[in-house]
Amino acid sequence: MAVFRKGFLGGFKGKLGPGVGTTWRNLDVLKSRSTKTIEKDKLLPQNFRLDVLSRFLGPFKPFIRIGFYHKKNKDSPFNRAMHYNWHRAVKGKAPNFVIDYSKIILSRGDREPVWSGNLITVQEDQISITWEVTEAAKMRIIGNDRAIVLIYNDRAEKVQSFKTAIRSDLAVRIDLPLALRLGNSHIWMFFLSPDGRHVSNSEYIGELLSEATEI
Repeated sequence: MAVFRKGFLGGFKGKLGPGVGTTWRNLDVLKSRSTKTIEKDKLLPQNFRLDVLSRFLGPFKPFIRIGFYHKKNKDSPFNRAMHYNWHRAVKGKAPNFVIDYSKIILSRGDREPVWSGNLITVQEDQISITWEVTEAAKMRIIGNDRAIVLIYNDRAEKVQSFKTAIRSDLAVRIDLPLALRLGNSHIWMFFLSPDGRHVSNSEYIGELLSEATEI
């Protein structure tokens, strides 16, 4: 503990680096902060990041169990998704962290990826998503992969999935329920092998803007 006289610090109170200014027995003193307090302050930004990312990924848990499953890895799929997206998909500074939707990854695997995924708005309540298959792809192996489309509505903070197409279809048309037309929605897609053992990396397809404001 250090005692200081009136100077540039004056009657200083509060934190100053690793110290804390306060008054003790009518003396202005500077005390060192406890290690626990310093460590807690360092953790605060991480806590904000943790809260933002875990709240966002929460609704995706059923799909993350598929997309990040690995039988040889002891970590849970959700923990692996959190770890992978921790620095990639959260931007800003504490306490104002936000999700960068275009960087979010919901599945990681060795299956042929989504090539040239494209979002087309057919009409207000209907969209179409198209993709391509490269000439080098072995269609007899991957042609029956299930296309998993995930649509997240940022107003409702909920996810809906659509699994009505296979890779060889090269397109899927989706009728949007009213809940997905209120507020903006974000769309991801990945492929799942017929036996459920292999997934592709997820691909951010795009944002669906809506002018609807109420039901």
